[in-house]
Amino acid sequence: GALDEVLLAHFRAQVEEKYGDGTCSGPKATSRLSKACERIKKMLSTIDSSKVSVDGLIPDQDVTLELSRGQLENMAARVCLRIKELMARVVTACHFEEGVALDVLEIVGGGTRIPCVAEAVQQGIAG
Repeated sequence: GALDEVLLAHFRAQVEEKYGDGTCSGPKATSRLSKACERIKKMLSTIDSSKVSVDGLIPDQDVTLELSRGQLENMAARVCLRIKELMARVVTACHFEEGVALDVLEIVGGGTRIPCVAEAVQQGIAG
């Protein structure tokens, strides 16, 4: 998803700045980095900061990625705004009758547990 792409770009730039350009350019490196981003995203849905070690990204060296929930929310701001706008359009398109409330909304995916994403959904629905 969009948030995964934001995280991947952030950590790719961080790793390449520290270890050299092209460090994360191959498919194996991208896959390993993507999996690490997913782990960080899941952990930050429940805790304030996270560190993840990525094995095999660089020969004979482990790479540690670190991120706080605040940093994640800053990176996700554009994505959350798009989610909020999308939810508002969905509610408008449903043409709810006056006084009818939305009882249940089920959202699937790991990113939905991130507090700023859940807040964007709520704000979009509330109008």
